[in-house]
Amino acid sequence: MTLWVFLSQVMSIHHGCVWPVAKLITYRVANGLSACSAQTGAYCIARDKLDERAMHRLVTASGQAIEATAPDHWRWLGHRVITADGATVTMADTIENQDAYPHLTSQAPGCGFPIVRVVVLFALSTAVVPDMALGRYKGKLTHEVSLFRQIDEIIEETDVFLADRAYAGWFEIARMMQRGAHE
Repeated sequence: MTLWVFLSQVMSIHHGCVWPVAKLITYRVANGLSACSAQTGAYCIARDKLDERAMHRLVTASGQAIEATAPDHWRWLGHRVITADGATVTMADTIENQDAYPHLTSQAPGCGFPIVRVVVLFALSTAVVPDMALGRYKGKLTHEVSLFRQIDEIIEETDVFLADRAYAGWFEIARMMQRGAHE
């Protein structure tokens, strides 16, 4: 139930906790169950316990399953198109997040939030995420391309790989050409 409420929160234009808890209350009452508390504290505690690895598996496994069943006429000229992009995201300022994704060294201790770099591969025909990688914002092997190399095995022969200039190095182009993908 926590996962369902969390996904509702993520996909809503209302990113606070009140809206998804209200939606949960509506669901429970509509199904003959008693209404839960409208207070958001219990939901926020439960949401914080969602496992990062399990969420990653959920996103990528469902994305790969959806993409595998996409009709051929959704593909561009018969090719699967995979796009890539990277971003940075600030995380909750917890000890665990600080250890895994440290603050920038230029920030004073206790200021700012842990920063994670994420690279996401999207399937253009279905808009799903067949794979993604998370890493530290700064340091060795933290550039978008380094994270991309951890997950690029899903790009197959005859696929079209579409990305911005961060992925336009000769080495990346040669790697895609070697496996028969188009870049």
